[in-house]
Amino acid sequence: THELLSVGTECGKAFLYMLETAQPNTDNAHNAQFHVCSGDQSMAPNQVSLKNKMYKWSSNASKSRRHLGENELSSSSGSSSSKSNEQIISPVLGCSHLQPFRHGIQPHVMHVHSDWITHIEYTPDLQSLVTCSLDSQLRFSDIERRKKTRIYMGHLRGVHHFAYNAEFKFMASCGVERKIHIFDPHRCARLQLLIGHTTSVSRVLMNEARHQLISLSYDKVIKIWDTRTFRCMQTLHDNVSYQPDNRISAMLYDNDNKRLVTCSSKLQAWPARFQTQKCQIKSHDGAVSSAYFNKHFEQCVSSDFNGN
Repeated sequence: THELLSVGTECGKAFLYMLETAQPNTDNAHNAQFHVCSGDQSMAPNQVSLKNKMYKWSSNASKSRRHLGENELSSSSGSSSSKSNEQIISPVLGCSHLQPFRHGIQPHVMHVHSDWITHIEYTPDLQSLVTCSLDSQLRFSDIERRKKTRIYMGHLRGVHHFAYNAEFKFMASCGVERKIHIFDPHRCARLQLLIGHTTSVSRVLMNEARHQLISLSYDKVIKIWDTRTFRCMQTLHDNVSYQPDNRISAMLYDNDNKRLVTCSSKLQAWPARFQTQKCQIKSHDGAVSSAYFNKHFEQCVSSDFNGN
């Protein structure tokens, strides 16, 4: 049996790293081992030393695995803690860190695009591996059959990122174009175009708890859209100049603390403010006789019994 552990990308290729688990009727059914090394020696020494260890995921060591960090940092750890660590970690002697090394991992290569893949994600609702690339396409692939199933070709230029909304069953994608595409992932048909950014859009993010779509452009402008009406509700400008790269590289929404977090050379939090203001507008001195809303001009026209 195999379990999808991670995904990686290269120029036009998607690598599926499958964890090779043992058969249930064997003695090593609970001792599935894996080790992956990229062969890059430029990493920090502590990271290289961690890559020179193999984690043995077993049911007997589950309790010891939770306290692994405490046992390694504690200066007064006894022989019992060291024995528990030895049960979890064993050195991989076959890895020299000079060349890529794999153990217990089976990579499956899928040729899905003709240019660099910018984002890859497995969506359980669609049961598909979704990829976007600089070749202006979003592709949906079936992991079990190792074949492409659907293609969205609405973009004219490269695609940078996408996000799936599980509540309303639509997908948002962005790229070199300044527009955000809203389309049906099952029919690959475009539903809406969100226009508002003045530069290329780098990332999109779904906040389903508040029915929001958050988009980020390369000029550090963040826009918040309503996923029910697809109208822009708020625009945030990051006027801070970052060094050495003056851009926002990533963002996420913290549901626990109700705030948006952006990442550049430092972390920046944008707290969400919930304000409800009740006001009563008095526009007539007399009783209102009729009112009409003009949807084209988005204005309300009213009249009263005094002739106004």
